[in-house]
Amino acid sequence: MPDGFVALARSANSPLAAIGDMQRRYFGVQFHPEVRHTPNGEVLLRHFRVEVCGAKPDWTASSIIEESIGRVRQKVGSERVLAAVSGGVDSTVAAALVHRAIGDQL
Repeated sequence: MPDGFVALARSANSPLAAIGDMQRRYFGVQFHPEVRHTPNGEVLLRHFRVEVCGAKPDWTASSIIEESIGRVRQKVGSERVLAAVSGGVDSTVAAALVHRAIGDQL
């Protein structure tokens, strides 16, 4: 484990499922709290983003999408864009957002 870090959680598969450097506020997890089958994953993420990071829970899926579309439009302007899709979820969602933002410029 890196200097300054302590073990925060363990699992049957990992003695270091979560680690943290409390002074520098660096954290890492070696599992997927975002997936539905992780027990209390949603609770962990909510605690991290609100209590640890201090983010205000004032976002919605719609607000994130609209903000992303606005940033793409601002960055692209009147230019044309080429998007590559690997077939995975991340690149597919990114391409869909860019298309929604700039239409035929993609």
